[in-house]
Amino acid sequence: MNAGLFSIGLDTYWAQFDGLLDNLNGYHAQIRDRIAALGPDVVDGGMVDNEFKARDAAKKGSVRNGTKLSRFSTVFAPVKRLFHFVSCSGQKLVG
Repeated sequence: MNAGLFSIGLDTYWAQFDGLLDNLNGYHAQIRDRIAALGPDVVDGGMVDNEFKARDAAKKGSVRNGTKLSRFSTVFAPVKRLFHFVSCSGQKLVG
């Protein structure tokens, strides 16, 4: 089984809050590692913090057929970030 994980955030926050992106990426890594420890192959879409990264993550194979998607909402972000990723990936979102 494949498990897809991506974090969602808003890129305009990174310059406003020193260290925020690094902290959130650290949390993302912890979640990814905990999921991987349960056995599935984790497909890591990384931080999706703008619509371009959402499309790129989906198109670059961050999500494969049969992958169950889960997201980690890191900070307030427009829902369109999530919809861009899911619509480009063609997968269903779980959680």
